[in-house]
Amino acid sequence: MTRYIDAEKLLKHIPYEEIVSRFAVVNSPTEDVEPVKHGMWVDKGHFTTMCSCCEHYVSRGLLFDYETMNFCPNCGAKMDEKE
Repeated sequence: MTRYIDAEKLLKHIPYEEIVSRFAVVNSPTEDVEPVKHGMWVDKGHFTTMCSCCEHYVSRGLLFDYETMNFCPNCGAKMDEKE
């Protein structure tokens, strides 16, 4: 499991005298991350479903089963919210 930390907050807890530890934090590799969005599929009728986060419409049919798709193909929201 990957854990992401806020390096600026971590540096506030490392004493200034611990140069090696501070150097390790400052020079650690970084990642661009976004908070996870949570949403749900909203049935709009007429074989159409909408993402509650981005309001992207998807037509239901043979190629798309929204009840088993656990993320929005448009915005990436995790579809785990309940009504």
